[in-house]
Amino acid sequence: MNTLIPVDGSAASTRAVRHVLQQQARLGLRQARITLLSVQPVLYRHITRHLPRAELAAYRDSRARAALAPAIALLREAGVPYRALVAEGPIGQAVLDEAARTGADQIVLGLRRKPAWQRMLLPSISRDVMDGATIPVAILTQDSARTDLWSRFALPAGIGIGLTAWMLAD
Repeated sequence: MNTLIPVDGSAASTRAVRHVLQQQARLGLRQARITLLSVQPVLYRHITRHLPRAELAAYRDSRARAALAPAIALLREAGVPYRALVAEGPIGQAVLDEAARTGADQIVLGLRRKPAWQRMLLPSISRDVMDGATIPVAILTQDSARTDLWSRFALPAGIGIGLTAWMLAD
């Protein structure tokens, strides 16, 4: 089995690596391939034109190494072979492109629970990957008990009460 794991150095991506290691141990997969992917953002031209290419490459590489480090440490500790790749661009599309290029059989994403207001305003990488994937995508969430009550109940309730009051005021 060939597994692609996008990593960003967070606890969520480390949880995805642990999940794959547990899955391999449970299924007895000795010849499985793990590919780690760090996707770096494209830096805007008005910024990059003022910096030397070598400096930009060093910056990109240092960010990628920092994002890959926790996952690599887990895989080395477990004695599991891996490949580490770095891509640049929109994260969801880069994940899909690398999955196709590497012939991945599955994509495993660690999901960070975002506050409700961020989920409404920011794009969802996991949704982009699920919508475009032609292979199975496993999305691992954090323990739901750890999400704060403000994000889950108070904010949506406050919005509902505010909208109701606004509609009744007319």
